[in-house]
Amino acid sequence: MLSSFNPLLENKSLDDDQNDILRKLLSELNAQVISLFELYDDKIYIHLVDTIYGSDTYKDQLKKNAYLKSNSDNDLIQKLILKKKGIIHLYDEDFDNHHESLITGISSEVYLPLFNGSEVIGCLYIGYEDQYSGKFIKEQLTKPELKIKVDHLEKLTMTRYFQFTELKYAFNIIRFYSKKMYETHPNMVEHSFNTAGWALEIGQQMNLDAGRLQGLYFSALLHDVGYMALPNDLDKAFGADPGKAHIEIELHSLYGYYLAKEMLPTSNVFAHIPNIILHHHEYFDGQGYPDKLSGEEIPLESRIINVADSIERMLLHRDYDKHFSLQNIFTELSQHKDTKYDADCVTAAIQVLSSNDFEYNDFTHTQILWATLTLTFDERILNIEGTIENYRDVYMFRTNDTNFTLDFDIKEVRKRHLYINRRNNIEEYEIKSSYNKGNRLYISELKLKEKEDTFHMLWHLPGDLSESRKKVRSIIINRISANELSFVFPQDEINQSLNFKKLIKIDIPFDSGEVVQLSGLAVKTIKLGKTQHYNFKYINIHEKTRDKMFKHLFKHQIEVKAAAMEQLNK
Repeated sequence: MLSSFNPLLENKSLDDDQNDILRKLLSELNAQVISLFELYDDKIYIHLVDTIYGSDTYKDQLKKNAYLKSNSDNDLIQKLILKKKGIIHLYDEDFDNHHESLITGISSEVYLPLFNGSEVIGCLYIGYEDQYSGKFIKEQLTKPELKIKVDHLEKLTMTRYFQFTELKYAFNIIRFYSKKMYETHPNMVEHSFNTAGWALEIGQQMNLDAGRLQGLYFSALLHDVGYMALPNDLDKAFGADPGKAHIEIELHSLYGYYLAKEMLPTSNVFAHIPNIILHHHEYFDGQGYPDKLSGEEIPLESRIINVADSIERMLLHRDYDKHFSLQNIFTELSQHKDTKYDADCVTAAIQVLSSNDFEYNDFTHTQILWATLTLTFDERILNIEGTIENYRDVYMFRTNDTNFTLDFDIKEVRKRHLYINRRNNIEEYEIKSSYNKGNRLYISELKLKEKEDTFHMLWHLPGDLSESRKKVRSIIINRISANELSFVFPQDEINQSLNFKKLIKIDIPFDSGEVVQLSGLAVKTIKLGKTQHYNFKYINIHEKTRDKMFKHLFKHQIEVKAAAMEQLNK
């Protein structure tokens, strides 16, 4: 049985230790406010870890995160970083002050640097109501009992710093792998992130703790990293010998094990990832590869990824004639319980697939996702692909292809939107960026753009699209709302284009034989990975047509839930 400590989420004992020390320092220093800040990512942003108040007068004035720029309100912290010395700031309303107090009403402030070696990694802030108490802080901190507490706080801050360093390193590996796969196996990028999403949901359904969920997510993201060691075109490499190609493909889990072991940090949750990758193609009955493990000999995370990988491959089929309906997927998973799949993982997967409880705005465990950033200028729209990364409520978009400092003037951007594909659905977020440096755009606000009366679908809904003087083309619809829908073209038609200024008609045939006809305009296209997603807005749709369409969709949803219950009750 695997057990893991999670270095990526809040660690309760560490939080409790910090809080306890801060409370004692507040009392022993007779201060009104005491706060702990941490500095991350080349000192670009500062994170408020915890604040203890002597009274409610000063509450809620501090921001959880802020970005350090040349004109930052936190210029005293910048000075602390530069000088690597503590700062005492006394505020006197009768004299000109170059610096405003961090908290209104505080007249005497102390900023103490916290170090990792010679590098400033944090700041202890102490605030007093009167103008003079801060003057005596040096003498007070020479007391052994106070010095021990500050040293302990510094060590806890170092622990956070090392956790962030490991996470940042893991992000770099995932980003490198994603870029490599994008160039050599284009569909693998979407597959890896989608598989990780399904694995995470299955793990949550199975009540895995936060640490194991985080390790599971990273393992699933990298489960096919071994493909980097395979020829780009296996058919070309092995010609008419499919057996040899199959053997080579089976080696990808072994290659993945060695690559992950070589690249990833060896501490904490990361230490288990190579082993999870190695065994993600083991079967519950011992007929998988590479070691023919069986039952609980296989790490639970590997068993979950095996199911998630299969679900993603069945859902990914963009050729409608070859697709799996959700009912087909339920049957396929159930037929292979206790042979290919762990029965508990299958049960959890069916429950996830038949549920509508997914929180699209929840990034608790998905700390890195593939995304498309859209920047709207006065006369053009720029689409940039990359990853959205989250650490302690700070979001950063990072790309390999764009320099936000040199390639254009970020001040000329009128609108910023972020698009993420989760659960076969394109989520649109309105964002505000506070800072940019090189290939990084730091996001201060991330807000999901809600769509009213939207019906998100995991199954493939076919449609026929027709433009004037062009042949009818097949499409696959993945989201329908009261006023618009989203679709993609099948795999063999991915290079199709649309005229965004001409009226388009879409026919949707349902299982009953009834066809719903819609007319409208293609209003937007978003590229995620190698897939182009289109938004289609209805024009002059009759209310009866809406009712008819949603009646069929709800009927299908009921059938899906019934099929799920049938398999779960067997």
